[in-house]
Amino acid sequence: MSNITLSICIPTYNRAPFLKQLLDSIVFKFNDADVLAKTEIVISDNASTDTTQSLVAEYKKKFANICYSRNNENLGFDKNVLNVVANASGEYCWLMGDDDALFQDALEHLLPLLSDNKHYYFLSNCWGYDKELINPALSRPNLHLTGNVEYPTLKDFVRSIVNPYEMVGTFGGMSGQIFRRKVWQELPNKEEFIGGQTIHSPVILKAFRDLPALVIAKPLVKVRADNMRWDTFPGLETVHKRAKETKEGMVWIYNLYNIPYSKTSLEIKYYWNIFYSVIFNFARKTVFKNQKVRNFVKLLMGK
Repeated sequence: MSNITLSICIPTYNRAPFLKQLLDSIVFKFNDADVLAKTEIVISDNASTDTTQSLVAEYKKKFANICYSRNNENLGFDKNVLNVVANASGEYCWLMGDDDALFQDALEHLLPLLSDNKHYYFLSNCWGYDKELINPALSRPNLHLTGNVEYPTLKDFVRSIVNPYEMVGTFGGMSGQIFRRKVWQELPNKEEFIGGQTIHSPVILKAFRDLPALVIAKPLVKVRADNMRWDTFPGLETVHKRAKETKEGMVWIYNLYNIPYSKTSLEIKYYWNIFYSVIFNFARKTVFKNQKVRNFVKLLMGK
């Protein structure tokens, strides 16, 4: 039986420079004997053609608790996520985007929460940073909480989310997802969700629906802004396709959790989401290219 409490699971593809930042933010804490004994890093490389393999080899020379595997071919995002969790040995898994990074005290804050064995699912607070992960892009983290919030079941947490787009975003953001591995592994037919490009979201929502959950107020992850490679996710290449998938995701969650909803309201939100995304992207590429303009808007909006 494994003595590992936490497996930090990193599905990766052609992001060696970003992956290095992430790994540095984790191994920074491996000088703590307790953290080192309880934590492993699990990397599933989706047949990267950059220096990912040699980069990880350098870290493996220093740390025996790094597990690395490389797919013979690119299996797509969803299958790679299934692979990285299957390769883990910890009691809990923490899915991590390969371009994000941990705050310095993230592991020492999280591990005691896991040792309580009270919860099966954890949502970590995150904070959006600039593309270099140096400065916060916003003045506050994603979740506006003053303390951790416990829920008897994940269902109770989902039903507490008022904005349906926040509901999808909450579980779509991979780097905040922490869960008991055994429950994930025991969910049958996970393969039915392959192709949606966010397989972690439906698996978590289905597997942990009736189990205790904890939302962590302290931000543990720095999320890199404006770094999504939509062209690598089949079916999500355009704003229209992403809006359609978001709407279908909301309907799926509503049905799974027996939450009543208005089809008319959902359609309005769907078209508004397309309009907003197009305008926002246009403004970001034109008006907001200037850093001074972006800083002024953030100040104006209190972000």
